[in-house]
Amino acid sequence: MRRSLVLLAATAMALLHGAVVEPDAASAASLSLQQLGSVQRGQQFDVGVKIDLGPSESLFAFNVNVLYDSVVYDVVSVQFGDPSLVPSNQLELTGPSLFTQSVGNYPGNLNLFDWSHDSPAAIESLQESSFRLATVRFEADAGASSGDSFDVYACPACLNDPSGAALPVESLQGFTVSAVAGGIGGGGSDHMPEPSSALLFGVGFGVAALLRRRR
Repeated sequence: MRRSLVLLAATAMALLHGAVVEPDAASAASLSLQQLGSVQRGQQFDVGVKIDLGPSESLFAFNVNVLYDSVVYDVVSVQFGDPSLVPSNQLELTGPSLFTQSVGNYPGNLNLFDWSHDSPAAIESLQESSFRLATVRFEADAGASSGDSFDVYACPACLNDPSGAALPVESLQGFTVSAVAGGIGGGGSDHMPEPSSALLFGVGFGVAALLRRRR
């Protein structure tokens, strides 16, 4: 029920701004969180934010939120890009990043934003179909326990292709922490998080409008 209400609210707000594209399963994007290594109480661990694009799709801008329990987890740092690829930032394929990356950390809601300065032709021809948007380093406090969840969220207008059109989001995949010997580790979950505020939507609509003006 909560998932349905979130989807209805997000779709209604995006429709008001004329930014929703009817989802196409063959070309939809998927967002997921990857737990990178084990989680130990009192220690730091990394979480990757990954996107998988549909056939012939490219990503020009994103406004993504990572939702977490700020009572027992602290954000230490954010590194944009995928360290396994060259260039690591798949939104800047023909030159250096021009300081368009933005991080907003509200209690339990980490917002990640970036948009490309490359030409649409460069993005469409050079960009990988699957890559990490960013790596977030967290520190687990003593109260961290099994059942803690990390989720990823993007509104229907928060991923944009080089033309400025919204990329449909097919799935959002987080993970749930489960107890392991000597600490805590993670397992998969596929539930839709509830956004904590309207801040999840505002930047995405602004980016969509900006990209439409560039066309």
